[in-house]
Amino acid sequence: YLSWLSRRYTITTKRIILRQGLFFGMRREIYHSATYEIILYRSIWQRIIDAGDLKIIQNNNNTIVLRNVPKPNLIQAVLGDLVQVHQGRKITDSYHPIGFDTD
Repeated sequence: YLSWLSRRYTITTKRIILRQGLFFGMRREIYHSATYEIILYRSIWQRIIDAGDLKIIQNNNNTIVLRNVPKPNLIQAVLGDLVQVHQGRKITDSYHPIGFDTD
């Protein structure tokens, strides 16, 4: 429980920020302008509660794991879109679940 409380993820239009630690802090960032790969891992329990772990690997082997994020398919799609936007490419296909307003 304490490890869950000690993590904070922030996704902005420019970067992903991971903050860890209750007493001693660590901060890691990956910019969307850099190319990275997103891998989704889900246990059976995570599938039931619609959560998952997203492993984000940058070209220089900088890796961040976002653990137990809600709606991981949506987060993965949004991160992919942000990389495409920062690389000047048009977004061709995105995952937009029912109820997600694209306008």
